[in-house]
Amino acid sequence: MKIYSMVVALISIFALLACGKDKTDVSRLVEHPEVETQDVSAAPNDNWSKNEEKYTDNGIEYHYKKSEDGKHCWICGIDNTTGSSNLDQLVIPKKIDKLIPTRLGSITKKKEEFGKNIFGETVEEAHGASGVTEEIKNIKKLSIPESIIEIDWYAFSGMESLEEVSFPGNLEKIGDYVLYGCKKLSKVSMSKNVKTFSPRTFAGCEGLSEISISEDNPNFKAEDGLVITKADNKLFMVVPALKRVVVPDGISVLGEDCMIDSKAMSLYIPESVETIEKNAIAASKLSEIELAKNSGTFSMDRDCLYRKDDNTLVAGILKKGKLTVSSEVKEINSYAMTANNQQGNSGFKRLVIPSSVKVLKGDWADFCMNVKEIEFEGEVPPVISDLPEGTSALIENITYIVPSKAKDEYKKWFKANDLMYYKLA
Repeated sequence: MKIYSMVVALISIFALLACGKDKTDVSRLVEHPEVETQDVSAAPNDNWSKNEEKYTDNGIEYHYKKSEDGKHCWICGIDNTTGSSNLDQLVIPKKIDKLIPTRLGSITKKKEEFGKNIFGETVEEAHGASGVTEEIKNIKKLSIPESIIEIDWYAFSGMESLEEVSFPGNLEKIGDYVLYGCKKLSKVSMSKNVKTFSPRTFAGCEGLSEISISEDNPNFKAEDGLVITKADNKLFMVVPALKRVVVPDGISVLGEDCMIDSKAMSLYIPESVETIEKNAIAASKLSEIELAKNSGTFSMDRDCLYRKDDNTLVAGILKKGKLTVSSEVKEINSYAMTANNQQGNSGFKRLVIPSSVKVLKGDWADFCMNVKEIEFEGEVPPVISDLPEGTSALIENITYIVPSKAKDEYKKWFKANDLMYYKLA
């Protein structure tokens, strides 16, 4: 009897231990069930079959390529074969013919000016073409399988009615312009696994006001509409709908394109900021830059932000179509930015360059590409240096205003820099 009792007791103990182990496993399964059961960790990124196959579910046709191991697939096309414009949600299947989807987006050999979204429509952000069609314009909800690791550039561009996106837990890479033109998108959430995306991922998402990122993400953190990189404490992205941007103390870098498509009207820069990368503050409605008084790196004068150490122009704010560069500025280079100047805007009437500017360096004219008139106040033209091969030093087909007694000197300068079509006033 004692032996029997001991056996029962041992069985009970093993059962309890097993249950404890099972309970732990179940908790992980609940968090990401597809991850645990489908093993996407070994999913390929590049080795896909040459031929596309098709799979239809609820009137939606999915085009896909198989992985080399025959376990995963890349969904490279989606067609609403019903032709209906009443589709208000898109739920991408967790399996395609027993294959686990790990990648989404149209097939492109390399990133070019023109691309296609996953619905096969041409997208070109330079001219505002988002790829919207009747079949996708009313989709409000998008459900993406947890198994997806990569979403290619332009994938869901043109979904104008999309309101919220929760990126899946295994997602690591999100391409540029993935949600371009999703005007009603207001909230986005990301998991701890996201390694790569850019401010351009959300270009054209003018209503985006909230972004959340798992606290366990080792690369990024989100706070008050700002995305900050953890490794170098850089301001990586500002949500477009934020009207006033207050950069937190301690941020050292304003990253490239961090305010792309931002509708912010004012920006505060603390003394901790030492670097402002290209196009960081070229926001289309920015009319005020407030700089910390004790900034050791930058100064403000005449709506111009410039570096103290070399007096190079960082940014100028366009006011009523005019920008007068501060007389403290000695150089304008390819990193100069114009705030409050919409891409393609015809309202940039005049740029005034004072005699203090001695050097125009690199692609300096990029920041004033929409200008109608450029006025040079100096009697001696600036030196042009470091011009990239195949680019123009000066803008053609605009009016140049120069001191009357220096016209001949400027004509020689224009000719030396291959400027042929212009008006001299």
